[in-house]
Amino acid sequence: MIDTEMEAEVIGDPARIGPLIETTARGRVALPAEVAAAAVFLASQAADFISGTVLDVDGGRSANY
Repeated sequence: MIDTEMEAEVIGDPARIGPLIETTARGRVALPAEVAAAAVFLASQAADFISGTVLDVDGGRSANY
């Protein structure tokens, strides 16, 4: 879940956002800048030797599954 206008209704509803937050290691929704930082990293020289992998920008949520 990313804190955007598109998700505002879900984020603003404790009954809907609560279960999502509980299953996220960071315990909160992502900020758009955090997702952008990952994209900038992957587009940079620092990621030049990275290939064939998935970078989960999910606050640790995928680690719970």
